[in-house]
Amino acid sequence: MTVRSLRKLHTAEAAKRLRQESDAYRLSNPRLALHLAELAVYAARPATAGGWVFSDGLIELDVLAECLATLGNTHRIVGNTREARKHLREAGQVALLGSGDPLVEAKIELLTAVLLGDTGHLEEALNLYLRCRKCYQLLDEKERANRVLFEIGGIHWRAGRSAVALRCALDCFKETRTDGDPVLKQSLLSLAALAKLDLGEAKEAREIAQVIQQRCRRPEYRAAKVRGEWIEARALLALGRWQEGVEGLDEAREELLKVGALGAAAHAHLELALAHADACQWEEASEIARQAFGALAAAGLEGQALLALRTVARAADGEKLTCEALRKAMVKVNTGR
Repeated sequence: MTVRSLRKLHTAEAAKRLRQESDAYRLSNPRLALHLAELAVYAARPATAGGWVFSDGLIELDVLAECLATLGNTHRIVGNTREARKHLREAGQVALLGSGDPLVEAKIELLTAVLLGDTGHLEEALNLYLRCRKCYQLLDEKERANRVLFEIGGIHWRAGRSAVALRCALDCFKETRTDGDPVLKQSLLSLAALAKLDLGEAKEAREIAQVIQQRCRRPEYRAAKVRGEWIEARALLALGRWQEGVEGLDEAREELLKVGALGAAAHAHLELALAHADACQWEEASEIARQAFGALAAAGLEGQALLALRTVARAADGEKLTCEALRKAMVKVNTGR
């Protein structure tokens, strides 16, 4: 209410500062990041509509577009994809009225591509990423282009092209400066670990996950540390250490909920259901998958919600098949056949 009522805070500079603070907290405290992004939009809107601008207004429109994009992205992180779509769409519309700065447009396209990837529209996301990377390369924005390469790797991993994803991660590492973005480095390690896990290299994946946890001990990297724990739990499952893996997934899910990463927590919830299904614990798998479906559907993650429903069906079918197999076995025992 202070930001909305104080005229001196209705400036492009105040909006930019709030947006930057939101970005700084997006991984360590997504809920705070969302609040700051909302304040940034409140600060930016009057700069374009309240008659307080002292230029032609185009720069202020660029600021508003970036603030809306950041707001959309933070909604995505906390799992509210419907709001994310709405704000990113508005960001694109406002950007068209602004100065035409290609960096502003590229940023909005980049965050839109992230959302498309999260909601299962992988090929659309990939095409948008490729366009963003080409734009950054033409503008000689090497670090941004490298960041997009990581995102491209993530899309390939989600599409089941794990070898391509691992190559993207390694290429991105080569281009990342020694003193480069620590968040990007953590993300690259996560991608490499997940790709190796899918390629059957569970031991190596676990070792990378442990490195992530060691590097992310500072409070601001808490969410990244939890993701490292999540990956290690998946690796333990792949190594046949079922009980440890399930406990790790459950702990990671709880921690992700605490930091406000609701979308990631819903994914961990679904993986927990799949783990129980793999162990033929049909009742547990069905109940956990039903809970996961509710969380994923509420977050607007339609593709993952559908997978949760399939897991429920798989659990029901598996229980039925198991009972039939037991009945047949009993018949053979009773008849001596």
